[in-house]
Amino acid sequence: MDYIITLLDKNGLMVAFLVTGIIMFASEGISKFLFRKKIPGSAIAIFAGLVLAYFAGVLTEGKNGIADLTG
Repeated sequence: MDYIITLLDKNGLMVAFLVTGIIMFASEGISKFLFRKKIPGSAIAIFAGLVLAYFAGVLTEGKNGIADLTG
């Protein structure tokens, strides 16, 4: 488990791209199957990003962002 945390910590940019890709993939699936493509996947991804940013702000009491959260 420590190896995975170290790997994720050292490759922050790659992890950010990976998480963004996962969110986009999930958003497109939600758009296709749940909303029958009436709401674009990019809009769902933007909403998911805003929700993640909000909860990161709540967890850090508004002082830091999601990139400053520690495991």
